[in-house]
Amino acid sequence: MFTAVNQSPYSGYDLYASIPKNIFQKDNLHEISINVKLLGYLDDTTWFAKNFEDLQQNLAIADDFYALANIKINKDKTKILTNNKAMYNNKTISLKFGEDIVDIKVVPPNDNERILGIYINTNNKFKFTINKINRMLKYTCSNLKKKRITHDHVIYIINKVLIPRIEYLCQHFIILPYICNNFNRTIRSIYKSSLLLPRSIYNTIIHNQIYPNILNIWDHQFLSQTSLLNAQANNPLTKNLIEYLILYSQSRLWTNDIFFTTKYLDSPSKKLNRIENLLCIMHNYKLEFKFSFKFNTKGGSYPLSAFLIRSNQFFNFIKSLKNKDIFFLDQIITVDGLFLKTWKEIKQTLTNKKGRTPAWYYFLKDNIILNQNNLRLTFDVPVIIRQNPTVSHPKIIVQSSQITRIKNIWIAYWCPHNNDVIYGRVVEKQHFYNHH
Repeated sequence: MFTAVNQSPYSGYDLYASIPKNIFQKDNLHEISINVKLLGYLDDTTWFAKNFEDLQQNLAIADDFYALANIKINKDKTKILTNNKAMYNNKTISLKFGEDIVDIKVVPPNDNERILGIYINTNNKFKFTINKINRMLKYTCSNLKKKRITHDHVIYIINKVLIPRIEYLCQHFIILPYICNNFNRTIRSIYKSSLLLPRSIYNTIIHNQIYPNILNIWDHQFLSQTSLLNAQANNPLTKNLIEYLILYSQSRLWTNDIFFTTKYLDSPSKKLNRIENLLCIMHNYKLEFKFSFKFNTKGGSYPLSAFLIRSNQFFNFIKSLKNKDIFFLDQIITVDGLFLKTWKEIKQTLTNKKGRTPAWYYFLKDNIILNQNNLRLTFDVPVIIRQNPTVSHPKIIVQSSQITRIKNIWIAYWCPHNNDVIYGRVVEKQHFYNHH
């Protein structure tokens, strides 16, 4: 069935991400495109489609397979998740499932539906899962306080029952630090009660392995998420999806090095996805994840997004940078790497020279400038030779008896027109005498 559906002409849901290979060549891109039609595990099948008609055609193929294999399914349990306002305004919709027409429930974007024990919604929000975990912890801890059990029983229930449940429910996102602290506070309260410990006891004692201890949810999350990412990146079935997610994150953050950009974050953010937040946490532990693939962009050394990522307007800044084809810090600083260019100088290098000074430029002036008068940077950028493949190469002069071909001699000169240093290799030279 999976083979027949995947080979059908009816499309599923397209995942696409791209980023330039070179900032001077807009049409030369790193691209990944994945078409997903269905995912299945045991008796749980999830279907994907661009539109309602393609979904019904693929379901017809599946219904033929069910009839051939004499498999009975409950079609009335089918539910549809969509962000199409015209569809979710109605509570139900008629779906042609093979030869049958069934009325199925339409789940709005803010409502959650459970798939293999994980709660998801089309808005990709996790508030429902967080609230569910919070209720589960409070209910369990309230019951444990009434039981005549030892602290060893409490430790076992917390470490072997509660925390694995939290790990499973949150495997598709990172719990933010302040939420982890709230969860830990609830768990520590029952542990303190079982040992008759004072409320003011240090938390490090409770989570220290020298003593009978309970796991710290934040530390356990980091271990489980890194193990999960490592397994997914090295599994042939999921490797292509991880490659897509990395390229998607690079495009979303507008960077050629996602590790370099995320290290400027102090802590995870709800605006970032699971992989981006995980890499941010890894920097705090002085760790780095090495992938077997890389999507590099040439034309500069330091992605500008790394110096903007702490702003609350970060994604608005990224939208402006993409419209102006600005990718690297190298594009907006002087050749010696010491000064930020004025906006008038930057605008001369842009294709579209209209518009007012963008907000991200003011943010840079407030955060990476030492002197507002001369725009001196607070750090030194190593001078690196820039390569521009769009520059036309000079024609080679026709040889004569007085011309000698030269190897490994380079020259550089300042071009006022381009406001940049031009580098070139000496191809031929000619000796001549200037007679007076």
